[in-house]
Amino acid sequence: MNLTENKKIEYWKSQLLDTGKRNKMINYRETTRATLKIVAPGLDELYANYVQNESELTFQYPLDKNTDIRTYSVLRLFDKLSCPINVFLGDIKVATSFQESKKTLKNLRNKSKLALEEQGTNILYLSLGFIEWQENHGSRHTWIKSPLVLVPVSLTVESLNAPFKLLRFDDDVVVNPTLQHLLSADYGIELPSFDPDKDTVENYLQTLEEIADKKGWRIIREASIGLLSFLKINMYKDLENNIENISNKLKYIKTFLKFKKMLPDNTNEERFCIIAGAKSCCSCNRQKC
Repeated sequence: MNLTENKKIEYWKSQLLDTGKRNKMINYRETTRATLKIVAPGLDELYANYVQNESELTFQYPLDKNTDIRTYSVLRLFDKLSCPINVFLGDIKVATSFQESKKTLKNLRNKSKLALEEQGTNILYLSLGFIEWQENHGSRHTWIKSPLVLVPVSLTVESLNAPFKLLRFDDDVVVNPTLQHLLSADYGIELPSFDPDKDTVENYLQTLEEIADKKGWRIIREASIGLLSFLKINMYKDLENNIENISNKLKYIKTFLKFKKMLPDNTNEERFCIIAGAKSCCSCNRQKC
């Protein structure tokens, strides 16, 4: 590959990568409607139930008369005595109120569903564990929070008043690929691999703490659901893994254009294929012109 071709490929790669702070894969910021922080269960329990056991998990919702009329009547009595007791059912407890979380879950479901229909890609992920890091040491530099283990998820709700459920989306559990590239390219840090079937999230975070401590960074044991997209990083990896193949195709294209410039403008396509010595001609759909 010559210098010009290499520059072109490097330019294409740079256009596919987004390692800026606007990308949530690098700078994960909790927002009102685009993310939802999970308080309980803990990381390992959540991962075991949801990923390894493939259990369907329900977001907590308040008990009402339609759920358990007897318990609801007792709670109403305590409410009248100015001693209210809030009882919630479900597997997943979040950091916001039920009404706020319901709005957020609805927004996450709608946007992820739209992306799947229009782009054919899932953008809803459960982030397990975060790393807080700084571009350079010093109190003046702000801390950046990046997700580590990413689990593809989907949300469903059976009816208007039914609780939201967290379902497993059929895709791989991965370590944040954009963060992996940034740390490798800028800091020479290679994040260890994560085996979804054998590893636990806690053991993986403990391994990362050894790396983070050397840089003065921090590992945060939190879970959050949010909209993430690393379609471009996958395209970047495909480009990187097929550089030799791309280089060969560029040579064919150059040869094609070189022959075409040498021919008169009125040369028909079949004649061109014969002169160029092409083995096949796409437009005439024959093995040999």
